[in-house]
Amino acid sequence: MLCAGQKQQKFALNSADKVYLELRDLSFAAVGPKLSERAKSLQTDYKGSKGSERSLAELKDFAAQLKSLPNITRHINLAEAINRVIARQNFRDRVTVEQSLLDGHSVDACCETIEVICFSAV
Repeated sequence: MLCAGQKQQKFALNSADKVYLELRDLSFAAVGPKLSERAKSLQTDYKGSKGSERSLAELKDFAAQLKSLPNITRHINLAEAINRVIARQNFRDRVTVEQSLLDGHSVDACCETIEVICFSAV
């Protein structure tokens, strides 16, 4: 979802993106906590840098971490958009059907649900 004045942007999700590399194999439910952990780590590092004497090398490392902040923010925004989709009942129904078919359970009920999904899309 875009706010007023924002443009839609396209960007590649691939292994060159370190945040994506860390998140790509996680389940939907694990992405949010992982992103939160990364953001809290940056915040802790920032708080630790206040009022303490740091070497130039440590400051350089911290500055490099800050450069990843826009990338983390982008992934947080993507995760929020994905969560809006997966919160919908029709998405949960589709996942349930897929899992049931893979498990070989309730094939008749799955067929009925697939028909409902197909007819609701028309």
